[in-house]
Amino acid sequence: MYSNEYIYYDMEFNRNIVCFDVETTGLNKAQCRIIQIAVVKFNPNTHEILYQNSWYVKPTGVYDIDYSSTKVHGLTKEFIEEHGVPLASIIPDILEVMKDSDILTYNGTSFDIAILQKELDREGMYDVDLYEDRLFIDSFDIEKSFNSLKLVDVYKRYTGEELDDAHNAFADVMATIEVFKYQKKKYDVSESVNRTTTNTTTSPEGFIAYDEDGELVFTGGKYKLRRVVDICKNDPSYIKWMWGKNGDSVVSIRTKRSIEAAYRKESL
Repeated sequence: MYSNEYIYYDMEFNRNIVCFDVETTGLNKAQCRIIQIAVVKFNPNTHEILYQNSWYVKPTGVYDIDYSSTKVHGLTKEFIEEHGVPLASIIPDILEVMKDSDILTYNGTSFDIAILQKELDREGMYDVDLYEDRLFIDSFDIEKSFNSLKLVDVYKRYTGEELDDAHNAFADVMATIEVFKYQKKKYDVSESVNRTTTNTTTSPEGFIAYDEDGELVFTGGKYKLRRVVDICKNDPSYIKWMWGKNGDSVVSIRTKRSIEAAYRKESL
């Protein structure tokens, strides 16, 4: 019934894809912690599932779960304390699965990936760069060009079925894979994939981006749409604020590297 609509496009991918989703203690990307992570690896051309797993995660140190977040995903601190495992115990498995693979999320390139990278930094794994040498695909980014954006609506649009257990990380991952399978048949997703990859590798949290002229600019705040290199020169205190202190940076390491690279290039 549905497959006959998707006969015009089917972008070929050279590598396997890892789709993942996290549930967190809150929405503050600098401070929130992962309390559930689901990872599924699949062949994007045959749709064969190669690996799947889901874990509840008990954050290290002091943490709490925002009531507003619990209302969304249903996870309480009591549940996580009983069922969660240390992130350090599963990181080797997650990194092994992600190795030599592209990454797929649903509205996760500016959140889920950034949160996982931040957790790796907390574990002292500064040599691990999730953004290096891979494509980033976001079914949300693809979909927003054409249709309504809620995952439950998108899932029903493509499959004709209701999405049960929404906001459970594993259910959301499997739904995202199903949506992406249909999207890459219906649309030429290459432009979206390239745009998402560029934006994600430049600044995972979307703090800076390239404008139409290829200039690196701030996307918000008091210097919205101003050139990053100009602010580096004219207001270094703002850059110092972004860098933060005591390891609690306002921006990710990847964003710092993009700013530093732009400033060095301008200074040559």
